[in-house]
Amino acid sequence: MQKLKVYFLNIGIIDNPVTKESTSSSKYYKALAMEIYNNMSKIVANSGSIMTLADVYCRLNRARGVAGLISPDDLLNACYELNKINLELKYNVYKELNLHVLELDNTIEKNREKLNEILNLVIKNDSLTANALSK
Repeated sequence: MQKLKVYFLNIGIIDNPVTKESTSSSKYYKALAMEIYNNMSKIVANSGSIMTLADVYCRLNRARGVAGLISPDDLLNACYELNKINLELKYNVYKELNLHVLELDNTIEKNREKLNEILNLVIKNDSLTANALSK
């Protein structure tokens, strides 16, 4: 059993995921926010310090395995709690792009500037392909 746990941890499986049944309803989202922070901070850091909420949802549910998938609403409520806890991983919405992300706190302003620059390019050109943007 111990070897199996080590294998799961090495491939990103969460050892003891938070569930609504294992946590009181008033503390569920805070506990889920801590789980997100503990399991996603390094992944977000390795992804350029920003990750869309859709990607976080997929990665987190894959890591939770069959122990209990979370709903999109649970993820969103946990992200609100994540901002209240005041850790370096933050939930942010770029309203101009309708983009929901988790990002490291020290990169929020830098990312906002980059995303505004991209938005201005798209507006200026009416549309933009990924190839044109990279140039």
